[in-house]
Amino acid sequence: MATPRVYTEPSRIEIPTLKHVLYLLLLFAFALNVAAQKPVNTRKAYKPIRTALKAKNGSEALRVINTLLTDSAYSHDPKLYAYAIESELLLCEGFNEKMYLGQSIDTAQFFQANYDLMQFILRCDSAEVQQATTVIASDQRAKGRTVDSYRKQNAQLLLQYFPNMSAAGRFHYGKRQYAQARKYFEQYFSLPKHPMWTGDTLLSQTQTYRENTYLAFRTMYELGQYDALRTHSSVLLADSTMHAQVLDMLIAAARQQNDSVTYFQLLKQALDEQPNRLDYFSVLANSYIDNGDYVSSLQLADTLLSKDPFNKYYLECRCLSLFRLGRIEESKIAAERLVEADTCSAEAYYVLGYYYVEQAEHVQLPAQTRSSLYKSAKNRQAAFYTQARPYLERFRALMPEETALWAPLLYKVYLNLNLGKEFEEINQSGVF
Repeated sequence: MATPRVYTEPSRIEIPTLKHVLYLLLLFAFALNVAAQKPVNTRKAYKPIRTALKAKNGSEALRVINTLLTDSAYSHDPKLYAYAIESELLLCEGFNEKMYLGQSIDTAQFFQANYDLMQFILRCDSAEVQQATTVIASDQRAKGRTVDSYRKQNAQLLLQYFPNMSAAGRFHYGKRQYAQARKYFEQYFSLPKHPMWTGDTLLSQTQTYRENTYLAFRTMYELGQYDALRTHSSVLLADSTMHAQVLDMLIAAARQQNDSVTYFQLLKQALDEQPNRLDYFSVLANSYIDNGDYVSSLQLADTLLSKDPFNKYYLECRCLSLFRLGRIEESKIAAERLVEADTCSAEAYYVLGYYYVEQAEHVQLPAQTRSSLYKSAKNRQAAFYTQARPYLERFRALMPEETALWAPLLYKVYLNLNLGKEFEEINQSGVF
């Protein structure tokens, strides 16, 4: 006989309060914290690495190592980095063996293995220092105690493989692989500053170091990393064999950065040191003239002429600066000197033609047109126009498109010298 079903009223469902929820969250957090504090089994985790190393399989060992390094439970363990160093050494030795046997290798990969070796050496040392700090902090009795089980042997490896950073930088620089070259040069310059360094303290005085300094500077320039140029600029500028090239790159960098203050400052320095740099002179002179700063353009010309008195470009700058400043008498003398240096200087002929037309117009003609004084003044005026004519006609021949400059002056010359044919040609040219 079946047991009769007894109907019972369902029990009430209790909704947890906020207090209960917070309590559960605290328990969960505590459980996570306890789990995190459980000691990791490094022996078990590192077993695949040891197996790969025993089999001389550095690549497989590094695969496991790189996976473990993403886990904070292992990433601070010097032992793991020691395994990484051992793995990289296997790779480097493999490359060296092939080269010894005359076999071809991937040079870029060889240098990358050397670079990674250096990186693991540095990271191992950092992990050891951090470990020592932790030990000392947790045990006051350990004052003065350090953990230094890997530094000595790693320092020897660092010195042994350090030259390859130079070779790697030069290799990639030669192939114009500037980003790669810079990576290696940065490593090359940083290693001697590390506490592990026990090598040559006079390294910076060697020819190789100086050459690498320039190559590193050049890689930054080629990469457009202009702010970084200051890292090596002072050292290179002090070297007379590299000074000019480095200064050129600093000038170009300042221009690219639109740093006008530094740009013009360096231009002046370059011109002071190399007065024959017409490219830099042209930039400075045109900048002054375009901005109406004729005093500065005149000073620039005078400074350079003191070093190169017969330079036609500097003479031209001086002549035009004086002319624009309204110092006509001086500009005329400067123009005569310029013509001696350059018989094709259109600017000089214009200044001379302008000067004599102005002299003619300044002649005071007496009111009495029949007097001897009037005739004398008229002759003197005609003489000035006569002197102006060849200069202005020469300027016209050299600069035919500059009608706004030569046409008004030749109009006056032909009119006052009664040169009917020439005057008519100018008058009918449509210039006026």
